[in-house]
Amino acid sequence: MLQLLSFLIVMTLNSVALAMPFKVMIDAGHGGTDAGATTGSLKESQLTLEIAKKLETIMGQDSEYQAILTRKSDRDIPLSDRCQKAIQENADLFLSIHMNSSPDIHARGTEIYFQSQMPPDEESMFLASRENSEIGHDEETGRTEKKGDLAVIIEDINKTQSVYASEVFAETIVKTWKKNPWKKTFSLRDEPIRQGPFRVLAGVPIPSVLVEVGFMTHKEDLQKLKDPQYQISVAEALFESIKNFKEKIDKSEFSSHIVPHRL
Repeated sequence: MLQLLSFLIVMTLNSVALAMPFKVMIDAGHGGTDAGATTGSLKESQLTLEIAKKLETIMGQDSEYQAILTRKSDRDIPLSDRCQKAIQENADLFLSIHMNSSPDIHARGTEIYFQSQMPPDEESMFLASRENSEIGHDEETGRTEKKGDLAVIIEDINKTQSVYASEVFAETIVKTWKKNPWKKTFSLRDEPIRQGPFRVLAGVPIPSVLVEVGFMTHKEDLQKLKDPQYQISVAEALFESIKNFKEKIDKSEFSSHIVPHRL
């Protein structure tokens, strides 16, 4: 009888979860006094917001999905607040949109990062330190919460599942972008998927990736990034990636990560 009751509860929870729209927290990187990468009068914070808004509009046409923006204007938002909003909204996925820069004017293309559980390479560490500089807006309390052994074990399991799902999402983006009509539009770096210690990714207990759409320091990349039509193409490709990822979640064993934070 107890087993039957447990089974019915799980089935009910999954039915409720499936009935809800798939929530995606879209984070336009930087904002306000933190412009991010800049070239002339162009600011990363402005361009990422344009893509985020276009993605929100496209997703709004499909009732199975719900887009939520961490910011809707060019304003300061601490990284901790972005993470907390994703948790409060019971988001299923966290997508942070950024644009890269480099002293090497030949560096170009898209990179996708997910949270690192291994020591990052030097380039990833440098990029993460730059993106994490937003934490200057945060107020660190210095307080620590003591957790029991069971809580720590559960937290570690959830984190491992989340990192694995994040890697799957990163791979899904690359596979989607390599297909028509986008494979002739986007330039992916030679090794587009990387891991890095990004605080905005580590702060959410759900699949999360950070997409560096292109390099503002590369002439051709910049021309594309500021083009509204190209921004729409990026948003379309991101949404297609989200849909492909959701299909994998619905069919695979790691879909259970959706249920706990819905309770």
